[in-house]
Amino acid sequence: MLKLLCHILIVSLLCLVGSALQAEGVRITRQTLMHELNRDITYLIDQEGQLTLDQIRSPTLQSQFKPMPDTGPAFGYTHATYWFKLTLLNATDTTDWLISLDLPALDYIDFYAPAQHPGQPYLHQQSGDRLPFFERPLATRDHVFPITVPNNQPITLYWRVNTSSSMTVPAVLWAPSSYARNSESAHLFYGLYFGFLFALAAYNLVLYLSRIHISYLFYVVSVVGIGLWQLTHSGLAFRYLWPDALYLQHVAVNLFAAGGMAGLGLFTLYFLKVKVIAHRLHAALWLIVIACTLSMLAAAGNVVDQVLLSRINTLLALTNAVLCIAAGIICWRRGQHIARFLVFSQCVWLSALLITALRAAGLVNVEFLSLYATHLSIPIETLLLAIALSDRYRQMHHQREAAKELALHTLRSTERMLEQRVEERTEALLQTNKKLEEANQELDRLNHEKTELLRIAAHDLKNPVSQLRAASDLLRQKIAYWPLNKSVAMLGNMHQSAVRMTDIITKLLDLDAIESGKLSVNAVRVDWCESVRNVLDEVGEWAASKQIQLQPELPPQADIWADAELVYQIDENLISNAIKFSPPGSVITIKLSCNAEVAKLEVEDQGPGIREDDMSQLFRSFAKLSARPTGGEHSTGLGLSIVKRLTTSMSGQVWYEQPTQGGARFCVTLPLPSHPQPEPAAQPS
Repeated sequence: MLKLLCHILIVSLLCLVGSALQAEGVRITRQTLMHELNRDITYLIDQEGQLTLDQIRSPTLQSQFKPMPDTGPAFGYTHATYWFKLTLLNATDTTDWLISLDLPALDYIDFYAPAQHPGQPYLHQQSGDRLPFFERPLATRDHVFPITVPNNQPITLYWRVNTSSSMTVPAVLWAPSSYARNSESAHLFYGLYFGFLFALAAYNLVLYLSRIHISYLFYVVSVVGIGLWQLTHSGLAFRYLWPDALYLQHVAVNLFAAGGMAGLGLFTLYFLKVKVIAHRLHAALWLIVIACTLSMLAAAGNVVDQVLLSRINTLLALTNAVLCIAAGIICWRRGQHIARFLVFSQCVWLSALLITALRAAGLVNVEFLSLYATHLSIPIETLLLAIALSDRYRQMHHQREAAKELALHTLRSTERMLEQRVEERTEALLQTNKKLEEANQELDRLNHEKTELLRIAAHDLKNPVSQLRAASDLLRQKIAYWPLNKSVAMLGNMHQSAVRMTDIITKLLDLDAIESGKLSVNAVRVDWCESVRNVLDEVGEWAASKQIQLQPELPPQADIWADAELVYQIDENLISNAIKFSPPGSVITIKLSCNAEVAKLEVEDQGPGIREDDMSQLFRSFAKLSARPTGGEHSTGLGLSIVKRLTTSMSGQVWYEQPTQGGARFCVTLPLPSHPQPEPAAQPS
């Protein structure tokens, strides 16, 4: 019994002490325009959320109210209901005051103030973003409750809070006029704040629609998502955009926060091209983006508890910021200098998130910086990202200009190359046309040669044949009456005509064999001196008949590597040609010499020589030069052409020299047996 009395006494003393403390409370003076109440209120946790005001006012529960922790009224994410108590003492004549709870995201608030009417101890007011906006006591973005505080009479206020957001309940006592001025300043600040954010979003959306880069679109998604999250968190969205959309207001914070994080992750992926530089980091960022997307869907469908979703979003935001910083640092080190802006912006954003998370968890003091850290960091973050985009745009512009310059340079080079090729093709076409023209001329020449050949053959063979026919007819008729010597003379004339015919036919056949490629060269050791002597013996009488002296200068022997028959034809053509064009009484020198590699034959006459304008066709077939035979001999124009081609077929050379004393000198070289040349293929004309 004594023990029970002691307990009752202790409880009574505690109640008296609490009443004394409560009676002291916050003293309102003439200087009080705004007073932060975070250190002056006490709180009680209602885990089940079933306590009523009458129960709270009972002495038993009054003793359970606790003073605020050092960090202030921040208790993290919880399902519990919190009761707060405040005692006020008015030492002024002003009785109308305001209590504001400056965290608009609180779901349910029940505010109790002493009533001024008998029989109604407390006046009940309600607010919160789970109730229609215009049911609030005052239509303000935060939760404001008007109260009446009698002069020099203490009153006790209670408010009950239950929310799915962070249980942070900063309370402020306001004079009505002071609150009005502060509200105007806040609206001006928020107008500039959100105007800046959405102006950045609109500008970059226009840039994206100009087809610059997809990272601009993700920047817009990030800014709009974070901006709507802040607009909801500040209470302005509920005030001006959807005052009656309670469901949207309930899920908007988590919905827009997750959307902003997803946009930021996608922006980092595409802006820095993380896939090219860090594959694992690329995969991690994509996982965060997917998780944020799922969080958006969960928030929109309200399929996950909003308290749990708030914790998940906080963790995702911190992880996303860390990954973005890591990606930015890696890209910065790899040479992407624009990544430095993203690193700085995410460092600011991460610092604000950490401060907000620590404040929500009750680990840091509830003060201006912890309450408005994200408000202050978002403009800095978005501005730095906008600068990064601007720098990227500048780089892209420079790259486009460089690409245009390169394309222009390439185009000019291509034009020059095409012009050069056109010139080359034109030149080649001209050369081809020239060759075709030359070929046509050659065909005309060959056709002319063919005609000339027929003309010469007909002309040169006509006289000997006619003479032979006439002589044979005459001999046939007179042989019985003529003396023997006259018949023999007639037979001699017939023989000379046959020899002339044979000579003409032989040269024509030789030319045909050479031009058709049927000439066969059988190279053996040949004594060139012997071949020259044989020719001299054959033409000696002809030269003597023209009183021409043949003067050979021959060594005893001069062996060469050649075809004996072709060598004889060369010798015969050169010496016969010299006799044909030499005047009577002149001298023809035939000189043969050898050196270490070749033997050389020189045939020099004292005729008219070769004129300058005849040099170009000297060794051509059927060439008719200015000089004419001196004894009325016929000339086919084939001799020198045959000499040229026969000499070439035996790897020799032939050329013409103009002696200083006049006349003509033809030189031929053929290889010695010690330096035989490979037998060349017969060359057509």
